[in-house]
Amino acid sequence: MHSLIALMLLAAFPDAAATTATQETAATKPVKVKKICRSIIATANRLGKRECKTQAEWDSVDKSLGRGQSDVRSTG
Repeated sequence: MHSLIALMLLAAFPDAAATTATQETAATKPVKVKKICRSIIATANRLGKRECKTQAEWDSVDKSLGRGQSDVRSTG
């Protein structure tokens, strides 16, 4: 009985069902966070490695190491 009523409502208002489905899909889509890569060079080793983190993660690392933005070099 409930499914019959639901089908009747969908037939009467097809745009309402489509709008609700679109809004739910847009709300659940994750936001992609841009990663920033830096070359990390150890003092005892000539070879460096590359680390990629979000801006918030790099800010946390820089703050814990006590350095500012002018002290680091980022690569694309």
